[in-house]
Amino acid sequence: MALATPSHTLSALFLSLSRRSAIFNRRALLGMTMDCPACGSPVTLEVGPNRPLSTSLSDAVLAAEEDEQIEVTRDWWDCGWHETRALRVASIDTTAGDETAVERAALIDEITDELAAIGCVGTLEETLAAIREQRETDSATTDTDDAAE
Repeated sequence: MALATPSHTLSALFLSLSRRSAIFNRRALLGMTMDCPACGSPVTLEVGPNRPLSTSLSDAVLAAEEDEQIEVTRDWWDCGWHETRALRVASIDTTAGDETAVERAALIDEITDELAAIGCVGTLEETLAAIREQRETDSATTDTDDAAE
């Protein structure tokens, strides 16, 4: 006997099963262990709207703009229970970092990149010796300044 279901319904069913499979795979990868309070079946968590299935709730919150709404959907596939929560980012407070620390980190990255590009071991050894010599000179100068005060 032939199946009397329209092709669009089969496509929707396939998409639903594919989506469900992707959600369960993500859940397994992330080690999420939520169970339905009513029936104990596994729970899936989706973050939307317009976000890939792999988006975590924390990634969605941190990527959101001020006044943006994030929908979090939980589904229990065995008993059919469904819950949607809407979160709105009320404000984003940012504190500027220490300007000196930021500049220092950028310089260290730049120096590291330069050192990584040097292929000659002798040049690296000479550079290391020069750095150590400079540090000793700076240390001696600082000790002399401290004694003079």
